[in-house]
Amino acid sequence: MPAFLAILLTQVVFWLFTFPVNRRTNNWTEAPEDWEQLRDRWELSHAASALLNFIAFVCVAVAILKS
Repeated sequence: MPAFLAILLTQVVFWLFTFPVNRRTNNWTEAPEDWEQLRDRWELSHAASALLNFIAFVCVAVAILKS
């Protein structure tokens, strides 16, 4: 169950942070005035997603090793 929640949170991060930035920059083909702030938000969302995916992986690994 914790792995599922981590993956679910990864989706939440994507739809609330990454996707809106991609839309605002037209998938990084346009550079709005505040592109640096958008890039920082985009990078942080990817870092958060990576961390959540790692947590999910560890949860699954621990569950397998316990069984």
